[in-house]
Amino acid sequence: MAGKPQWDWDKFTDQDFIDAHTKGGGWIGAAPILGVPYAALNSYVRQHRPHVIDAVKRGGDADQRLGRIAELLKNSGIDPADIGNVEKVRLNEWQGLVKDDNGDAQVIDMSGASVILTPSWETGPQWPVVQPAQPQVIRPLKASKPSRAEKLAVILPDPQIGYRRDDETGDLDPFHDEQAISLAMQVIRDLRPDTIVNIGDTLDLQELSRFVPEASFARTTQASIDYGARFFARQRANAPDAAIVAMEGNHCLRLSTWIRTNAMWAFNMRPGLEPPTTWPMLTIPRLLGFEETGVQYVDGYPASAWWINDRLKVVHGSKTGKRGTVANKVAADEQVSTLTGHTHGLEMVYHTVDTRSGPRTRLAGTCGCLCRIDGAVPSTKGGIDAFGRPVVHYEDWQQAVVLVSYREGDAPFAVEPVLIHEGEAIVRGKHYTASVPALAVAA
Repeated sequence: MAGKPQWDWDKFTDQDFIDAHTKGGGWIGAAPILGVPYAALNSYVRQHRPHVIDAVKRGGDADQRLGRIAELLKNSGIDPADIGNVEKVRLNEWQGLVKDDNGDAQVIDMSGASVILTPSWETGPQWPVVQPAQPQVIRPLKASKPSRAEKLAVILPDPQIGYRRDDETGDLDPFHDEQAISLAMQVIRDLRPDTIVNIGDTLDLQELSRFVPEASFARTTQASIDYGARFFARQRANAPDAAIVAMEGNHCLRLSTWIRTNAMWAFNMRPGLEPPTTWPMLTIPRLLGFEETGVQYVDGYPASAWWINDRLKVVHGSKTGKRGTVANKVAADEQVSTLTGHTHGLEMVYHTVDTRSGPRTRLAGTCGCLCRIDGAVPSTKGGIDAFGRPVVHYEDWQQAVVLVSYREGDAPFAVEPVLIHEGEAIVRGKHYTASVPALAVAA
């Protein structure tokens, strides 16, 4: 749905406004003469041409007629802010007869007013509404795939795409780390993996959180959706033939939770006559354009999982705890090797168990994150100052991507965590440096 229309006010001279005001008997009557909504006209003149208001006030008669219309609206219980377009204004003046206290007929002046209005909401809300991201232009990388004996998967953990908006400038300050994401894209470009697994919490969706929102979160969801679509388009461009998987995490789940709590009518909503097998409108796959980008969405958190092969699965995860303990909790809970996200920490633990057929070693690991670790991302240890700005505080989180070499079926695998440190990483002997500024804001 489109946002608020923009009117070409510059084409009107001051005299145009004055003449329309006089002819229409006020600003309500001037709106249809000028061909603009009353609410927009009233707001513009008051903010940008107050001298015109002074001029029409000096006319007197027009103000009297405007007062009659205002009184009519008041008596009808109509708020001027709810007026969209004024279709027609009719002002009548006539003389009539009434009897005085002595029973004699007296001639008096009489007047009346009628207004035909359309509500401001007839054409939809007048504020920006969240929409699916625009279709992304993908230019696949033209490069040969590196020769290797095993298949390769790249795990991308928790970018937490989201923003704060500066109340004064309107600038967006991201939760995701553009440097870390740049490095991840360079690794994908060079290694051309067979599979890319986004392990969850791609979007932060802070406006839909059950926690008390910060004022700076307002009107940031659309920007997050737009960047998220570009994030997956970049993956597809750098790995045209890869299977790209996006897993639902607890932050992604905020969307459907909010809808079911506050707007059940919108749950499972689709355009008319679409088959029930398509993704509903207000879902991550639909908003980020996964069908067009060729991304497979794995929903159903926290029960959902993606299997790299028969011995290794990936989940977003729900375990938390002190650093160094979470991987052990995962190992105790899972019977197969498991990689998780969720904690933003990087841990790898191996356990070997004695089985009847011999030793079996299994891995439990948490994969780090691609979000900022300087306090920008809301967390239980973060804080904001009196102006709504996040306090710089470095979390015990680690930025990383994880490489998995594997064969399909019941076969061995090898896991390589790649630590990202202040925009740099070393991958299989090659040094990578981020190609973007530290706090780049999405266009």
